Amino acid sequence: MGKKPLILIAVCTRNLAVFEANCARGIAQLSFPQGYRYELLLVENRSEASGALNTIGADIPVRYFLEKQLGLSAARNRVFTEAQKRNADWLALLDDDVVPMDGWLEEYVRAMQSMPDVVLLYWNMPVMSGIEYLRALRVTDEGKKPIVVFCTTENDMSHIQEGIAAGANEYIMKPFDSDIIQSKFVQTGVL
Repeated sequence: MGKKPLILIAVCTRNLAVFEANCARGIAQLSFPQGYRYELLLVENRSEASGALNTIGADIPVRYFLEKQLGLSAARNRVFTEAQKRNADWLALLDDDVVPMDGWLEEYVRAMQSMPDVVLLYWNMPVMSGIEYLRALRVTDEGKKPIVVFCTTENDMSHIQEGIAAGANEYIMKPFDSDIIQSKFVQTGVL
């Protein structure tokens, strides 16, 4: 029997105290569905470490990294790099200032086990951009399966190339209608 799939739970923070006061409490109370391996990846995004990380109370390995290049995209890029190094099968990104809901991990596992055939993905989204979501999706084995068509108002060719390089199968420029969506779905083999 092979190794169990690895679910990497990742948190980017600029302040360990915020993480420990909020997100860490929720992680410590999680129930971890059986059949998987779990690790917590914590990326502190500062020019220097803010101090020692206290134990979080969860019985999973914790991997800490200091990302000195400031900015959320630099911290998340570090997450994606480390996820690839760890050969993570699934990646879950959490906000450092939010206490995760009871049962979210079970729902996450359930959702990842039933990946859709196609994802219509917007480039500009709140909290996490479409390109960040796409990169996180494509890191996982299951996330490589769906056809991804991203929707954008960005007509710059570099944005389109970035989306395709990150794993999108096709793109649609906004505004669009059902005929354009149908055409893209035919081009990608969905229909």
